[in-house]
Amino acid sequence: MKNKREFVIGIMLILVGVIGHINTNSNPVPIIERIFKPIHRGSGTFHYAGLILLIIYYIGFKKVLKSFGKELKTQGEKTLLLIAVIFSISFINKSFIFIEKTYKTFQGDVKAIYVHKDNSNINFEGIDNEIIEGNATFVFENMSNKDIKMHVKINLPDRLKSRVVEEEVILKNDMGELEVFTIPKRSKERVEVSFYVHNSTAQNFGQAHSNDFDFVLFDKDKEIEFKKRYEF
Repeated sequence: MKNKREFVIGIMLILVGVIGHINTNSNPVPIIERIFKPIHRGSGTFHYAGLILLIIYYIGFKKVLKSFGKELKTQGEKTLLLIAVIFSISFINKSFIFIEKTYKTFQGDVKAIYVHKDNSNINFEGIDNEIIEGNATFVFENMSNKDIKMHVKINLPDRLKSRVVEEEVILKNDMGELEVFTIPKRSKERVEVSFYVHNSTAQNFGQAHSNDFDFVLFDKDKEIEFKKRYEF
């Protein structure tokens, strides 16, 4: 090693990148994006936090290489490093998922549930000027060695709250009691639910759809809130 200072700075930058990259199943927004929030303009959104993260990793790896006497002199070498950084970020993200799933195997309550958000969605459709029907699909995976019984509360999207009476919906059965969802041990379950909310305007609601929404899983002792990444 020719330059310990460059090595230490490089490793510190890489660690900063790893920390900034951290997100969880219940809160998918990386730490760095909670600090450097997206810029919303019109119908578009610019997520610049990812670019900052890429630069941090790139400089960090570059300094580590430099500490061993390896200088990036050609454009090809710089491109290869950039590709390596991108693959590293992908690997780190998958590592977080693996670590979190492993942690959940030791839980015995709702914290043992992993939600496959890419396969979960919610839809709203106006039935008439008074009633809006909601349909939600969840894909739950129980990582523990025991069956998990739980309830579900859906927080209505902010853009919808100005048009409906309710702000949240706690799913109930036909008897008006809390719906109990049982996810067998070590299994993945697709759960589909329907519910109704009241239109607060005199106009037909139309339709709305999202793969990204807030909801809460809870039992008599604990609850865990799963936050959306973006508003629709």
